[in-house]
Amino acid sequence: MVMRRPFAQVGALALAALAVAGLGGRARADEVVVGGVVATVPAGWSSSEDGKLRVLSAPRAEITVQLIVITESTLERGLRRVERDLGKHFEKIVWDARKPRAGKVAGMKTLARSGDAALGKLAVKLGVMLVQPRRGRPVMVMMVAGAATFASHVTELGDLMLGLRPAK
Repeated sequence: MVMRRPFAQVGALALAALAVAGLGGRARADEVVVGGVVATVPAGWSSSEDGKLRVLSAPRAEITVQLIVITESTLERGLRRVERDLGKHFEKIVWDARKPRAGKVAGMKTLARSGDAALGKLAVKLGVMLVQPRRGRPVMVMMVAGAATFASHVTELGDLMLGLRPAK
């Protein structure tokens, strides 16, 4: 199954405390390389590094997307770990589907979840997709957005997800 709109129901913020492997590689100025995955930064967004975590931020920080290489060797193990860690930072997580969605982006296997949660009193949209590059450990792409602002960024998020590709 190919994911046509991998995160048509999700958004972005920060999950800081995953044990990680590393960033690296070369990319154009509007692209970032994390592990074995290249992501195109949407027009008008900023990109920064926080240790091994790469953070892409929409204008006014309404949405952030985090990319990081995870320590787990499989998508399934990685997603279980991420779900546990999300429970430490967010409350009232309700996933859109009972099971994660498996798919492919640019020939790379993916495993994704999306849903709603609370961050304090703020209602948020969550999205997590693990991507298995051709070489190396899986890369986590996580998005969190305020539920009220999410709809204004759906196209950018879809383009970002569909634009992921393997690093050379």
